[in-house]
Amino acid sequence: MDPSAARVVSEVTQRYGSLARYKDSGTAIVRTLGSRLAIDGIAFQTAFLRSGPFRFEYRREFGDRSEQHVIEGTAAEATVRWNARTLPDCTSTLKAAVVKATGISLGAARVIPSLLIPDTLGGRSPFELDDLRILDESQLDGVQCIRIGGWAARKRALYGLGDGPQMSGRPFRSLLIEQESWLVRRVTSTTVFDGEEVETKLDYQPDDMTAVSPADFKWRP
Repeated sequence: MDPSAARVVSEVTQRYGSLARYKDSGTAIVRTLGSRLAIDGIAFQTAFLRSGPFRFEYRREFGDRSEQHVIEGTAAEATVRWNARTLPDCTSTLKAAVVKATGISLGAARVIPSLLIPDTLGGRSPFELDDLRILDESQLDGVQCIRIGGWAARKRALYGLGDGPQMSGRPFRSLLIEQESWLVRRVTSTTVFDGEEVETKLDYQPDDMTAVSPADFKWRP
């Protein structure tokens, strides 16, 4: 790993690991490069208190109807609610709930939570990439950011596309990070699927973390 990229990873890891509270909103979109037409897309929200609960929600729109998937709970027990299916609420560990939601949320259920509570969720860090290096610097919303990236350690499907012979090569992932706060603002992954280059992009808007309150963890149908 590039030493400069290693320093960025260290700063980001320490930042998320030290947060007593965290809240964000964002979008995740899969599209074929060169096309404005999205293959899939969701809106999501995360709320977290280190001394209390965790909540992740995503919504997917289908014309005049929508799908809502919510994970609420603690490391020991989480409740999963899904209004798009005729299924009752179910309970599991937070780790199991996040694993099940990772693919259908296009990765959004896992990327930031894995930085906030890595010991609880286990698995790979989003920074576990081959040839991880600094790519460039730019501004996003007037904030100076640094972008690092590398290749997935092994061939794997992009979230939302499934797996199989249609996919070739290893995905390349980049992370755009605010240089002042060391918070992740964008995660982009690209791969070749069925002969076309496909991109998954997760955009994060961290909210005012001092304003995280019990209301952020209530069920909102």
